[in-house]
Amino acid sequence: RRSSDLSFMIIIQILGGLGNQMFSYACGRAVADRLKTDLVLDLSSYARYYRKYSLNRFNIIDTQKNDMKKTIKIIKYGDIFLQRYFDSHFTYQLNGIKPIFENGSAYNKSIEEVEDNSYLQGYWGSEKYFSNIKEEIRKEFTLREKISDNSAMWCERIKRENCSVSMHIRRGDYINVAANKNIFESLQSEYYQKAINLIKEKYDISAIFVFSNDILWCREHLKFDIPVYYVDGNDEDHGHEDLYLMSQCTHNIIANSTFSWWGAWLNNNENKIVIYPKRFYKLNDKWHDSKDLCPKEWISIDN
Repeated sequence: RRSSDLSFMIIIQILGGLGNQMFSYACGRAVADRLKTDLVLDLSSYARYYRKYSLNRFNIIDTQKNDMKKTIKIIKYGDIFLQRYFDSHFTYQLNGIKPIFENGSAYNKSIEEVEDNSYLQGYWGSEKYFSNIKEEIRKEFTLREKISDNSAMWCERIKRENCSVSMHIRRGDYINVAANKNIFESLQSEYYQKAINLIKEKYDISAIFVFSNDILWCREHLKFDIPVYYVDGNDEDHGHEDLYLMSQCTHNIIANSTFSWWGAWLNNNENKIVIYPKRFYKLNDKWHDSKDLCPKEWISIDN
């Protein structure tokens, strides 16, 4: 075993909102596990980003004091020892540590050849990056703290249902932020109706639980012949609790969002149906390729 002084390590840059943070962590964790080396989380991007670092809501290894296999360190906002120079990519010079770039949204098989002392930069949005440690990731993405009284009420209501479906509708920044509006598909009511009809072919749905950053739109545009509950009360600081509530439903209909992706993935129901939109992006290039994003047993439908 190498010394725990972090002279050898895998560094993973943590980026974006909660769903993206979870993908990045899972990838870095899997690479460090394969190499039996230390893992460092670089949080420096949050010094100038409107999102917040939220992985500390989970039982990831930086919170497991009795984990003797690895050491983890977090590089925080004021502790940026990475020298950054911008050309077509960020490059990093850090005591001989090799930069590894994602190079597109599809699964990058070269991750399997990454060596110790590497810095991973990207979103790493595929289960394939951590398929060798899926059970460990499931355990680490359990909540550290007790959920709020509001979430506990919703959880109890979900568990009373014989067959519940979580439905995630992401609007907000997808339609109000110009950059996002040009990238992401805005899912309409027809997609959600088709998804519900598909699940109804096999199961007698007892209730739908809607999660959204635009509940008003959902109330006006989503009409079903099944009881619908609009989950409210959790702001962005409690997004991890909404994610947990999604995972407690019997089946999941996700948006083109890594947030509801994780809500569905963490659902432990062996017979779950997960439905996702065939088109995640309006753009069609290597940086907007979702072919490796969802597990093969999930069902895609047109949107």
